[in-house]
This record gives sequence, C-alpha cells and structure tokens, in this order.
Amino acid sequence: MSLPIAKKYMVENKEFVPLSNYNEPPSDDAECDDWWKTDCNPNNSTIPSNCTGCAVLTGLQVVPILAQLPSEFDKLQPLLIKTGQILTSKELHLFQCQYPELTEGISEGILTRWWNCFPHQRFPFNFPWSKPLNRTNILHQLFPMFDSLPFPKHASLKSCFVAHQPPVLGSKMRVVHDLFVIGSGEGIMYLTPPMECRRHCNTVVMQLEPGDVGYASMDYWKISVGPRGTEPLVICDGTTNAEM
Repeated sequence: MSLPIAKKYMVENKEFVPLSNYNEPPSDDAECDDWWKTDCNPNNSTIPSNCTGCAVLTGLQVVPILAQLPSEFDKLQPLLIKTGQILTSKELHLFQCQYPELTEGISEGILTRWWNCFPHQRFPFNFPWSKPLNRTNILHQLFPMFDSLPFPKHASLKSCFVAHQPPVLGSKMRVVHDLFVIGSGEGIMYLTPPMECRRHCNTVVMQLEPGDVGYASMDYWKISVGPRGTEPLVICDGTTNAEM
C-alpha cells in the first residue's frame, strides 16, 4: 500500500505536520472533508480513556531550527527537532570503543574490536564489580546539544545501532523507545498509535535526516525507524524516563 510521506516540513511555514490516517479512506461526510483531522469522528463514538492523549493532537511538531525550540517539554506532543548536527565516523568509533555494550551492527569480532580501540577501551566485557553506566551522562557526552534541548534532565541513552537497506544484513524497521537521534544517514519514521486507538488517533510517516531528534510518548505511540537511501543509518535510541 502506498503511504503518504510528509516531505521535509510538509507545507512550508507550518510548524505542525498533520497526522495522516492512511488506514482508512476519506469519509463522504461533508463535515469530514479534512479527513486527517483528529477531531473528525463522524460516528460520534466514545474515545477510550487510553486514546485521549493522542486523539487531541493535530500533528507532529517539527522544529526546523534550534532557535525555535519550545520553552517547555510537553509529554503528550510528538516532536521532531532538526538540529543538523551529524555524528562523525570518528565520534562513532570512539563511542564504540568506550561503550561496546551500547552498540550494535559491528561486523568484526569482539577481541579484534577491542584491539583496534586500544587505548580507549577497557576490557570488552563487564566484571561483576563494574559500576553501572551513567546513561544520562553518556547521552550528553555523545550529543552535547541535549544540554539545550527541552527534554528532562534525566533523559538517557539506551543504545546506538546501524541499520542497512535490505537485503544487506536483512535489515528491517526497528522499534525504538520514546526518544531517538539520527546520527548519520537518511531514514524514515512511522509514528503509529495502538491498534485499539486507530479509529481516533492517526499515523504520521516522516522522512528523517542526519541530526534529527525525535520524541513521542510510549503511552500513545509506537516509533519505528528504518533506513532510506543507500547509506547505512546510525540510530541512537534513548528515553525520557528516569533510570531505575
């Protein structure tokens, strides 16, 4: 099925990209000509309580420049920030050396990787007495821009991985947590509500560029990200939830 894709900013000079319901055709009801609107409910059906958070939204908020960042973090509002800040191959290699347990998609063996990383690397495995990683500090170390982004101070990094276009390595769309960064490469994002909410909450499909930072609450959305184009896609998966 052909899916509508919100190109760069959908419509120029618009801050919000409409949520597009690609599962159902437009209604014949005259009041629902703008069929992508979340308040278009011709059957007047009751919205389940677990769907109200996504049903009230009109779209994905796209921030084209850092100067236009929202002043406060809104947990309900899906957000895409175009930072333009790319993770270089040198930075990625150093990150892989320092935190091998947080990386995926490395083809070489673990001992070979450790040797190539010397002297940046500790041992390629953790000891029982090793201190737990401070994933909040790691997120800010890898992406200093988070010092000025409107996310909770305890936002943290889960992992970074490399996705390839099929059929290379059999890559598929990857489901991430509520926060992610595109380190390099071009991708595509599917922002999908739960099955029981799809009569009331719509879906957005958005092209992604290097440096994009995305957020959507896991209470109302599933974020799936995959590669687009020929270059490998580096995705760093994070969360705004506090570490336990």
